[in-house]
Amino acid sequence: MSLGALRRIHTKVRFKVPTSVINSFCSPEKSDHELLELSPGAREDDIKKAYQKALKKYHPWQYGASNDSEIRANWIERHLAYQSLMREEKTFRKRLKHCLENLYNYVGAALFMIGFYEAVRYVAKEGYRRLSYTSRYVGEERMKKMKAVPN
Repeated sequence: MSLGALRRIHTKVRFKVPTSVINSFCSPEKSDHELLELSPGAREDDIKKAYQKALKKYHPWQYGASNDSEIRANWIERHLAYQSLMREEKTFRKRLKHCLENLYNYVGAALFMIGFYEAVRYVAKEGYRRLSYTSRYVGEERMKKMKAVPN
């Protein structure tokens, strides 16, 4: 079977997760920030501290019953919320870094081009003046020498 056929078959296969499974791990009425008791603008350090606090408070080992499904689901909710928030924070930082690097490169190139065009303009203007003065001066000197030479 060709690679293209395998790719077409692979892309058509869809896995559907039952909503009961999703709802058992995620509570739709609470956001990730609410689960970890954070404000929406929390930084990475605050997220880590809140996760450690939730680890002490909600971990199944704290209750001595590691098989209780409600306790495990509660813990898994907070763990998934932590992973989601950390992923968002890291991707935000990567995007911000990428945007700032692009801005720096763009501004640097723009300043270089402005400086380059200003330098070309200055050289063209001043160089023409000097060249015209020099050629006029050289022309006058040649004329003097030609007049001074006897035939």
